[in-house]
Amino acid sequence: MKPFVEIELLQDSNPIKVKIKGEISSFTLDKVREFFSQYTEIGDDIHIDMSELNYIDSSGIGFLILVSEKLRKFNKKLKILNPSPNLQNLFKLIHLGKIVEIVI
Repeated sequence: MKPFVEIELLQDSNPIKVKIKGEISSFTLDKVREFFSQYTEIGDDIHIDMSELNYIDSSGIGFLILVSEKLRKFNKKLKILNPSPNLQNLFKLIHLGKIVEIVI
């Protein structure tokens, strides 16, 4: 099965709300970067609904950390919403919640 990612903009002002489906991996990261590049410099909080995200690899985790750091420059936050139980376990294991707010 070929890796895919679908990104849907749900709200384009503070906070910016996005839903990601599929996977964030080295195979799909260019599309994810391209999408978020237009929003990380605006200076609004970004909320990502991950309820339909099936997989994220280390390149995807690194990207989330990078987005969080960029937003912090504007005193704004990245928030992850509704991660699946598997992603919740991964995020706990790597202590991502210390860097990014995660709402279950």
